[in-house]
Amino acid sequence: SILSLAAGAPSTFIVHPLTSSMKIQKGSIDMMLENNSANMTDALEHVVDQYGFEVMLCPGVVKNPSDGSDVVNSIIESLKQEAAGKKAHRSLSSSDRFFWTSSESTTTEEHRHILSEHSRSLMWSLAMAKGIESQHQCTSMFDNLLVTAASGTGSDFTISAREADKLGSRACQLSLMAGIAVSPDVCVVAPIAEIKIRNVASQWIVQSGVQGHRPFF
Repeated sequence: SILSLAAGAPSTFIVHPLTSSMKIQKGSIDMMLENNSANMTDALEHVVDQYGFEVMLCPGVVKNPSDGSDVVNSIIESLKQEAAGKKAHRSLSSSDRFFWTSSESTTTEEHRHILSEHSRSLMWSLAMAKGIESQHQCTSMFDNLLVTAASGTGSDFTISAREADKLGSRACQLSLMAGIAVSPDVCVVAPIAEIKIRNVASQWIVQSGVQGHRPFF
């Protein structure tokens, strides 16, 4: 088992559990909310084009590369059922399992202290409430998701929209990302960055390496 492997690890190794929040790539939240923390409610309800998400399954989850898409589609289907109010009997919700929104019954005293002191907990609670926990507000997003293999290994996938304008609000997108992150089969999830022209920045980087200094043109 995983616990026995951890217990038998060399003393020079540090074994740390991979929590759901650790699976989300650094900078993802700032990129998705565009650093809009002044009015968090408006930012979460804002409907904006999103290219999709990158998902990496954990090593050993699939033995046959062709099975990987079934695993990811199963995760999404489970979240879709949860969003429709059809969560499996006695199973914890994504909100209960996600680090920043964990229920009191699933957290330690130290964990609860972290949640009470951190503004990110409030942001995620709002996102879940206005997203996957809302009354069918994310239906169009789930109906529009498309899973595509990003490599031949069966572990790397992109989750995108069949129609770019139907991934719903930021709350729906964030709660989808949180729901994916709580799956034990997933090791990494991140939004796909929007491709933008950055010629102005590229010029000084190439010409001098000094911000704003373009000696050639």
